[in-house]
Amino acid sequence: MILKKILRIWLFAVVILAGPLLLIVWTKWVEPTWGTIDVIQASKEIKRGQIIQKTDLKVEKIKAEQIVSERIVDPTIIIGEEALRTIFTNEQIVKDMLGLDELIPGSGEANMPVPNEWVLSVPGSLLRGDHISLTPVLDKTKISTGTSRNALDDDEEKEKEPVLVSEGDLNELIDIPVSYSKSGNNQEVTTEDDGRQKPSGAVKSLEIVVTENQRKLIIKYGSEGYKFLITYR
Repeated sequence: MILKKILRIWLFAVVILAGPLLLIVWTKWVEPTWGTIDVIQASKEIKRGQIIQKTDLKVEKIKAEQIVSERIVDPTIIIGEEALRTIFTNEQIVKDMLGLDELIPGSGEANMPVPNEWVLSVPGSLLRGDHISLTPVLDKTKISTGTSRNALDDDEEKEKEPVLVSEGDLNELIDIPVSYSKSGNNQEVTTEDDGRQKPSGAVKSLEIVVTENQRKLIIKYGSEGYKFLITYR
């Protein structure tokens, strides 16, 4: 009888103690990881143009509903890449933040300087790593004139018909990476902040990464009296 009584007291004590113990285990170890996913975040602020190191990253568990799309799950993809914008502390690392070697010409691509005389307008805040669109705009001052070979025309000069810009060509000349944005002293244009409010100089020359077809189109329109209106995202 005494043994049974001791056993009951012991079991009762275990039940009483188990409640708070289970609550501690739940709140400290189970609940924080319940329904969470490991994500790669910046352990500190990473400046634009900085090469990302292992110490700049950390892995944290966050709720599934807080994850962002296109996040990178493999840290080896991130390490050694260039930050295309300032990445703030605790931000999840996504593809758009990184160069991911897109500024290095791949197969079928080339680095192409854009002649200054072919540029109509370029944003002063344009930086390396931006993606631009080129819109050909006819420069009427560059249109050449031709002389008719027909004697009946009395050798009157006629305006040369300009090459028409097709919608297909416009769609081709978009989303082009800027490999360099240089100022008048041939130095890369940078900015003191992430808001592009203080560029280090005015853009005087551009180099872009293009496919062979994009290169041909740029030469085609530049040679036919067009200038390019440059916009970026």
